[in-house]
Amino acid sequence: MIYSRKHKVVSFLCDCTDKNEWLARLEKRLMNPMPNQYFKNIKEIYDHYNKMNIKLVDNEFYIDSCNKVEIIIQQVMEHIKSCCPIKDII
Repeated sequence: MIYSRKHKVVSFLCDCTDKNEWLARLEKRLMNPMPNQYFKNIKEIYDHYNKMNIKLVDNEFYIDSCNKVEIIIQQVMEHIKSCCPIKDII
C-alpha cells in the first residue's frame, strides 16, 4: 500500500489464469482494435506476454479476472476494508 498525505493507494495485480478465456478476450480485441493498439495478431500478443515475469510487489493483492465481476468486486472490497479503516473508505 502506498501512503500519500491524506490518501492510501491500494495496489492490485490483475491476471487471467484461464488461458482459453484470455485468448478469447484478445481475439475479440483484435477484431476491433484501438488506434494505439500495437499487436496485430494472437502470436505477437502471446509471444510478448509469455516473455514477461510479472510478480506481486509488497502489499499488492492478486485478482484473477477469469472470475465473475461480482466475485472480483467482492474480493476488492474485502481487501480494501482489511487494510483501510472504515472511516478512510469513501
